[in-house]
Amino acid sequence: MIIILCGSIGQSVTGGQAWANMQYLLGFQKLGHDVYYLEDCGDWSYVYNWETQLMTDELDYPAQYIRDCLEPIGMVGKWIYRAGDRSTGMTIQNLAEICAQADVLIVRGLPILEWRDEYNLPRRRVFIDVDPGFTQMRFAKGEPAFVSTIRRCEALFTVGTRIGSPDCTIPRWAGAG
Repeated sequence: MIIILCGSIGQSVTGGQAWANMQYLLGFQKLGHDVYYLEDCGDWSYVYNWETQLMTDELDYPAQYIRDCLEPIGMVGKWIYRAGDRSTGMTIQNLAEICAQADVLIVRGLPILEWRDEYNLPRRRVFIDVDPGFTQMRFAKGEPAFVSTIRRCEALFTVGTRIGSPDCTIPRWAGAG
């Protein structure tokens, strides 16, 4: 199976986000799947550079962090960091070709700010809710990027198993999936 995981390693440039995304990538690899990593910042990348202690809109700094995290685990040429028409890692054309062949696009916990046509090409789209309070409250408030991303996914996985129960005050996901 061809799996594309959409995450946030470069946008955060922190070990926690890297680890949280890498566990999925490594797990899917160990299960024998062909795995790719996609990070789409929307139209622009704006990342805190821990070395210079300044914000940067250049792609090189977050892309180097992604490269350093993913290439040692066998993902050479299997990742892309994208902001608008700019990208590092794979080319946008290569990503589109992978999307056309992919069995599933998995969005891990954050919205895709700019949903691009090629993200409709994988056979299935899945949203993994890794922080149910955060995600569901933003969805309930109608934040456009969350609503748009979640509604484009055919499946939703959450650890918020009590949500929807009569005694739970967190709003239901009206219209999700």
